[in-house]
Amino acid sequence: MKGRRHHQCWIQDSNAEEAPCAAGEWCPHIGKGEDAAEMCDYYDNISTAYAAQYRVTNYAAYLTHPPLRTSTDLLVCDEAHRIEQIVRDHASVYLPYSMAKKAGIPAPHSDDIRPYTGWARRHQWKLYKELVGVEWRPLREAIQTLISIPASNGDWYIEHNVKYAKLRPVWGKGLALPLMLEDTPTLFMSATLMWPEWVASTLGLPAGSWAYLDLPSVFPLERRPIYYSPVCSMNSSSVREDSSVARQSMQAAIDGIIGHYFTNGQYAGLVHTISHEYTSKVLTESRWCDIMTTDPKVHADQVLAGRPSVLVGPNLTEGWDGIDNLCRFIIMPKIPFPDLGDTIVKLRMQQDSRSYDYAALVAVVQAVGRGMRHEQDYCDAWILDSNWERLYQKRRGWLPKSFTDAYKHNIKLVSKQI
Repeated sequence: MKGRRHHQCWIQDSNAEEAPCAAGEWCPHIGKGEDAAEMCDYYDNISTAYAAQYRVTNYAAYLTHPPLRTSTDLLVCDEAHRIEQIVRDHASVYLPYSMAKKAGIPAPHSDDIRPYTGWARRHQWKLYKELVGVEWRPLREAIQTLISIPASNGDWYIEHNVKYAKLRPVWGKGLALPLMLEDTPTLFMSATLMWPEWVASTLGLPAGSWAYLDLPSVFPLERRPIYYSPVCSMNSSSVREDSSVARQSMQAAIDGIIGHYFTNGQYAGLVHTISHEYTSKVLTESRWCDIMTTDPKVHADQVLAGRPSVLVGPNLTEGWDGIDNLCRFIIMPKIPFPDLGDTIVKLRMQQDSRSYDYAALVAVVQAVGRGMRHEQDYCDAWILDSNWERLYQKRRGWLPKSFTDAYKHNIKLVSKQI
């Protein structure tokens, strides 16, 4: 089952995400009523999914279509370490005050979520009669999300001014069960679904309602070593300062590792730079800048053509598939701690400091796995930031077996200047 943007609208030149029906307007191709025409691909896809015994879809579509939940006997969730974030994103609301006022339903200004949910429920009838059309879509989406939020909805961060209100849940507990899981038997799967007590608490799973199994990786250990070789401590000032001694030391280490693998005939790798600012520093200061790229497609084309290439980027800890020759080495010069400039990250840390370390560990485990994609594949991973020492010593009991089996602590750094 695919979302609206994957289907063409039958009555205008756009995909179904931009179609009139997405803004509440009636369309004969929805397939309901006496005057209904042939059902369009999008609604046909939904109808087929509702009736099917087996369904595959993404989280956004599953959350958007409650009938899927009520007719699911077993829910299998891949990349389940992301579920709490997915549910929180789904429940987040942007409420334009001027649009609500124009609709004749002025919205509340409050630091409490309850006035907003009550307001939305009182005015939800307008979704079907008055708030129809593209111009009302932001207000429609706000109301639709607010009426789905349950009464026991946890902590919220609410930012409001004269123009808008932004409402974001701090935790997934109080939301995950009613919005997604309900009473459906569920199998969570992920390479980074670690520390089960924490996962269960953030999702609001009742005690005794879950069990946990940590399996070793089927990939051979010798093909996926994870080395910790401390070079220096990398923090925001190390990245920001123009003449940072720490960054210079780290860059020399990065370049030396690249040289080592190139010398040994391994001509493609990945450098996790964590931020756009650090990415630009590496691309400017590396001896290998001429063969570096931030574009995965350019990297793939270079490797396919038999040319050396190093992919550098801040957002590659998840999602990128560095299969086979696309990635033979991974370098992590800075531990990907969450951004404390994000209010939600800061609030979560204030309420439970473990959330900060947990998010960093998840990012590290995901990051070192980008280059090992099947049993015959192979890739070395290097963690160079000495800030890992504290995190590892304090929280290593949280790490999954697939990581700890392959992990080697305080290893001599490989380097080759060519």
